[in-house]
Formats: sequence, structure tokens, C-alpha cells
Amino acid sequence: MRAGCPPPVVAEESLEPGDLLLLYTDGVTEARRGDEPFGDDRLAAILRDRGRDPQTVVDAIVDAVLAHSGGDLADDVAVLALLAV
Repeated sequence: MRAGCPPPVVAEESLEPGDLLLLYTDGVTEARRGDEPFGDDRLAAILRDRGRDPQTVVDAIVDAVLAHSGGDLADDVAVLALLAV
């Protein structure tokens, strides 16, 4: 582990069929247009509007982050969506 990094957190969660697990880096919510971050509210709105198809959700998030930031990203953007079956 690198110095100054917090220790990893181990968590366990059960998913039900139809649940969507979304993992993303802070580059998503911290992407900026001027001083305005993309933020949690925009991310939540995409999840409400896009249903449960993982590819559709990932594409919508990446497209929205790029549109918000004008394609000028200061940090990495990684998104993974998994659908429990």
C-alpha cells in the first residue's frame, strides 16, 4: 500500500435479480465545467432515466460527463455497471 493512502475497505452486499451495481471513479462526479462539478445529482438523474441496461447506463454516464466537461477531463473517468441476474 502506498504511503498516505487509506487502507482498503472490505464490504459484502447481496444483490437481487434486476439490481444494478455501479462502480465509478471520482473523475465522473468531479468532472468540471468551469467551477461547476458534474456531481452526484446529475449521476443520479442518469440512473433514474436510463433503466437497468448496463451498457446504456455506462454510455449515458460517459456521454454526459464528456458533454458537461466539454471533453476536457482533468482526471480519469472509469465506469462499470453490472446487472444481477
